Amino acid sequence: MVGHTQRRIIMGLWALTICAAAAIAFCPISADAYSGRETTKLNGFISITYPESLSNRKFIFFGQALKAYSDVSSYLGIHGVKVTIEIGNYSKPQVVSGVNLMQYPLENVEKHSRFPGLWHEMAHALTKTGSDMFAEGLAEHIKFKLERVQREEVHKYIPKDYLEDTEILPSDIRYERIGHTERQESKLRKRTKYDVANSFVTYLINDVLVGTEAYRISQFMKFYMQKVYSDSKLKKHFGKSFQELEAGWYEMIQTSYDFKSQIPQVVAQSDNEITLRSNFPAQNIQDIYDVAKAHCATYGKTNYLMSNAESDGFYTFSCI
Repeated sequence: MVGHTQRRIIMGLWALTICAAAAIAFCPISADAYSGRETTKLNGFISITYPESLSNRKFIFFGQALKAYSDVSSYLGIHGVKVTIEIGNYSKPQVVSGVNLMQYPLENVEKHSRFPGLWHEMAHALTKTGSDMFAEGLAEHIKFKLERVQREEVHKYIPKDYLEDTEILPSDIRYERIGHTERQESKLRKRTKYDVANSFVTYLINDVLVGTEAYRISQFMKFYMQKVYSDSKLKKHFGKSFQELEAGWYEMIQTSYDFKSQIPQVVAQSDNEITLRSNFPAQNIQDIYDVAKAHCATYGKTNYLMSNAESDGFYTFSCI
């Protein structure tokens, strides 16, 4: 039987191995994290609180939290900010507005093969920003850029019929609380607003600003961290008014990108698992299952739905 002290050493070595595998430059993990207490402090900047009953999957989460913190803080040029993550019975990942506190669902840690929303919410936590268009746009930009290794289809996630609306980006969308519309809007419409915000912010960073990527991000962050999105601020940092920027964004999408079909897109796959994304789950749920079934059948296996993050449009299937 492994004693208490031996167990602490084993757990510590396991977590440090995960940390090293995640290429985190600024470990170590606090040794106090493995004494059975409910709070773990990582690298001097992250504190994670969790139920004592949480399984050993928490160590995988610790490694991913460290990687998310390292990746996002380095990308945005934000350093030395302390973040607290509370793992508990939350319905979805979220950040308490105005503070560096992330609330993360216990179920996501225990059951998901990935940790949805971690990079997105880390951007909110590090910048202490809420759920308006630019905040959600930057968080989604971070998610696509860092969590999934940016694909060039970011602009293609916007359904073409949305762009046929008479007013695509009404002026007040700059201050609209995109992240708090679940009860008022359909999941598809809500997801589309996130995608629009992501596309617009990505356009500002990649197409309007010039210079190296690091310089463009630093310039965007000078605008963003003021949390004032008036035309005067936009003109100061981007040289154009909101309406002018909207027109340029719209033209870029219409002329440069073919709109995605409604066929589910493969995000990641292996012989044991496949993750699909669809912006139109209600319309093509059968297609989602058919793609997963065909993938698993290639390995002589059947498909089983592991996680269904509908608000995010992702479906992960296990091949068994």
